[in-house]
Amino acid sequence: MNREFLEQLGLDGEKIERILAEFDRLRDELSTKLAKALDRCAALENELAEIKSDGGFDMAKKAFDLALEAIRAEHEKMLLTEKKAAERRLEEALSAKSAELEKEKLRMKVEDLFAKAGFNSALAMRAAVERFISEGGTPDNAGSWLTKLRETEPDAFAKVAPAQNLPRFTVESPAAEDGSAPGGLLSSMLKKLR
Repeated sequence: MNREFLEQLGLDGEKIERILAEFDRLRDELSTKLAKALDRCAALENELAEIKSDGGFDMAKKAFDLALEAIRAEHEKMLLTEKKAAERRLEEALSAKSAELEKEKLRMKVEDLFAKAGFNSALAMRAAVERFISEGGTPDNAGSWLTKLRETEPDAFAKVAPAQNLPRFTVESPAAEDGSAPGGLLSSMLKKLR
């Protein structure tokens, strides 16, 4: 910036002097800052050269590698912990599912046994199954449990009426081989044995 340029802009002498004074002050301030920055840059370049020449770069690289290995080991430890937790959760879920399947298999066996017991309704049978299972019953003790239930809750079972008006059948046996009284094959065999 120079005086001729400012005069061409139509500024008077006092304003031009003030502008030039401020410009010089700012230029000196920036020059000082630039010199300090260049000195700092040169110092850093010297420090870097010393580090490289004294093996400092190798030491920094080794320190970095050690830090990286520690981070890697910590990460692997964290992954192993997460893997074990996931395996434990999976095992618990599988165990719960297996127990659920075993319970369902038991229920199916019990329902099959109870279906043959002659309950008076499906509702009565389901109630008996639930009670039996809740009491810890197994297919092995279902017979005795049902017998006790018949004694204590006879209304839960269908009434079996004695058969009436059954047709009567008679069996005629053929005459014995010697022509004597009827007796059939059995009778003739007994005679031969005598």
